[in-house]
Amino acid sequence: MLTTLNLKVGSILHDMEQNIDHRVIYMNKDYLVTILINDSKGKIELNEWHFETVQYFIAKKEIAIRESKHDKVFDFDALSEKSKETYLRNKDIVKTVGDIYGPCYFYLETKKPKPCFKELSNKYGISPKKRVSYC
Repeated sequence: MLTTLNLKVGSILHDMEQNIDHRVIYMNKDYLVTILINDSKGKIELNEWHFETVQYFIAKKEIAIRESKHDKVFDFDALSEKSKETYLRNKDIVKTVGDIYGPCYFYLETKKPKPCFKELSNKYGISPKKRVSYC
């Protein structure tokens, strides 16, 4: 069972053959959803994985489960004022997108209009196609 492998939201599935990482962003009892990390094309790639498939690839050593190297806790007060503003902006963007398109985010991959991006663009004076940068 995958629970013995400590697979959870935030875990990384590393594809050994392609040397790429997918972060788990959603799980339920039957499947999980991952997002491709560091895609050079700047595209969002979401993948649905059934638990049995993940177990199969792990058993064949084609996929390895890794934990994130980044700690989720940081000292907000230690940030510069500009970094605080960037962090709060990005946090609001992520929360808004999560509230509308979460928990599995499949709608983001469609070509259907996403008016929330236009609203966020107007609110923060950024392009709707701008990547959110981290502070």
